[in-house]
Parts: sequence; structure tokens; C-alpha cells
Amino acid sequence: ANVWIAWCDQNRLQQVLVNLIGNAIDAMAERPERRLSFAVEARADGQLALSVSDTGSGFGTKALDHLFEPFFTTKPPGEGLGLGLTISRDILRDFGGDLLAEPAPGGGACFVVLLPLSTHDLAAKDLP
Repeated sequence: ANVWIAWCDQNRLQQVLVNLIGNAIDAMAERPERRLSFAVEARADGQLALSVSDTGSGFGTKALDHLFEPFFTTKPPGEGLGLGLTISRDILRDFGGDLLAEPAPGGGACFVVLLPLSTHDLAAKDLP
């Protein structure tokens, strides 16, 4: 199994992931098929990419242009402040990473958490 290390504050990363998972659950609430999936890969540019994909309602090109703007939301009025993605992206940028969004294959949304990979060589003795 591949093991990678990315440097970040675990509590702040948890906040980002809770936000992305919560958004995915909300987006899938009315869908007949609900599937949340995760994928991780080390990229050639030295970033670790963690993808969070769902089978929710997704978003159009117009929404994609505004997803990370403060107070923009695709949720019904009263159900979202429109700050979660903005704050999540800012957290990741503080780590030297980023947050990307794209339509998921087959519908839904895919958010990609980018974090800088550590250059630390992981040995078996380092594993819990």
C-alpha cells in the first residue's frame, strides 16, 4: 500500500473534510442513488490530491465560476451561509495547498483537496 505524508494542521483539515462531506450529504438528500467516494493520489507536482465525489445534484458552469465566493450558495434560502467552501479553500491555501471543484463523472460534484507532500521518506518503523 502507498503511504504519503502531507503537512497540515489535522484539526483544520478535519474542518475542511467535514464541510465537504456535509455538503455532499445535503446535495444527495433528494437523489435516488447516494454514493460518496474518496480517492487519493500523489501528483507529479508534489501535491497530494484527495478527491471527494458525490452523486448529488451537482452544479452548472455558472455556479462553478462562483463556488468559492463568500455568501454564494447553491442551497435553498436559509439552508446555507455560503461561507464553507470559501473558508475551506482559505484553510488549505494556508497549508500551501488549494481546493478545486469540478463536475463529477456521471453527475454530482467532485472537490479536490490539494496538500503539499512531505519530502520525508516514510519507513516501516514510522507507521503506527
